[in-house]
Amino acid sequence: MRQRTPRDADEPEQTQAQAQTHTREKDVEGKSKKDTPSMKSKAPSSDKGGAAPGIMNAPELTLLAVPNVLGGLVLAFVVYKASMEAGPMRSALWLCAFVSFVIFTYFNIGQATTGKMVDGRSATWSAVPECKVAFLGLGTMGYKMAGNLQAHSRLKVAVWNRNANVADKHAKEHQSEMHANVKDAVKDCKYVFCCLPTTQIVREVLKDVTEETTVIDCTSGEPDASRELAEELSKRGIRYIDAPVSGGPKGALAATLTIMVGCQDEDTFDEIEALLEVIGQKVIHVGPVGSGHAVKAINNSMNASALLLSAEGLLALSQVGVKPDVALDVINASSGRNLSTQERIPKFVLTGDFNFGFSLKLMSKDNNIASTLMKGPLSDGYATRTAKLLQEACEELEEGADFTACVKLLESRVGVQLRSEQRREEDEE
Repeated sequence: MRQRTPRDADEPEQTQAQAQTHTREKDVEGKSKKDTPSMKSKAPSSDKGGAAPGIMNAPELTLLAVPNVLGGLVLAFVVYKASMEAGPMRSALWLCAFVSFVIFTYFNIGQATTGKMVDGRSATWSAVPECKVAFLGLGTMGYKMAGNLQAHSRLKVAVWNRNANVADKHAKEHQSEMHANVKDAVKDCKYVFCCLPTTQIVREVLKDVTEETTVIDCTSGEPDASRELAEELSKRGIRYIDAPVSGGPKGALAATLTIMVGCQDEDTFDEIEALLEVIGQKVIHVGPVGSGHAVKAINNSMNASALLLSAEGLLALSQVGVKPDVALDVINASSGRNLSTQERIPKFVLTGDFNFGFSLKLMSKDNNIASTLMKGPLSDGYATRTAKLLQEACEELEEGADFTACVKLLESRVGVQLRSEQRREEDEE
């Protein structure tokens, strides 16, 4: 099957129009069905502990264990009764015990051999190559992604972070292999994941990589710079694949990320497909090297634009006496609803928390990248305006602000705060 590819696979001179997109989804029965673009559900299995995408956590294990234990007790009781009875009743009970045993065995062996997980997703752990991988960059997203990789029974993960204390913590928490320098971390690794702030930092970090390997870059990077980096690395025998992710910290933890892959060809994509499914639920081959980063930048531009536009609308309504939460009740049941009105604003703006988990600085960086993709008449569009507002927010707000805090920029200019009535009362107290 030719579907997903990891981030950062190097893509030579193939145009985006030439690159086919393929999508494969798995239904709850574990059977694959082909669609149009390229995605696929995943569910690896592990013997190292820790919840990873498709790896059963405590509640899931309980759901599986309880019926098995009860089934075993029923079977034991039937066998016991059969041994105590005589005549036709004994034969009937022994037959009942035999049928129960067959059903019980079929259920358990069937689950093990087909890879069916309790959450309904098809397990692809057996397709993951048994190898050592490195993960460079343990930030908000990378820490969780590396943990999910390490939780897979076929993978051994070496981790490195600029702050060595973070890598040491990861090693203790996930039993990964911590290294103080990149050169040691990537030694004997078939694949090297990067999840760093910028493409420039990725380039600097990869200077220490001398072994032939495949780099899967999950950084939200620059398309042009990624293509240049892919060429540079290819001269050293290193493949480069851009594979940025979307889904936020929760998606990284649950391994339900969407991964947009830019790589040379479908064979490369097929090779890393199962590996990416350990950390993501939907893996899509979007085109040649650099195209993954392009899609990610535009996605984040649309994300931030929706947040700012929605906040502007709510501020305007506040000025005419409509409370934000009341307005959202209407909008979220109408055609104007979007992720920001349904999730971001209610959870992180109206509450005053502003802690989604993605920094304003990084969102601004991604939107600046998106604005460079806007050519001709598009250069004066919404994406450019959003990038400008985010840059202004970075300059005016506190260092380390969450991206949802960009709404504060609009609030300060209008002189109105979008807070629930309860939060306003708490702030006043």
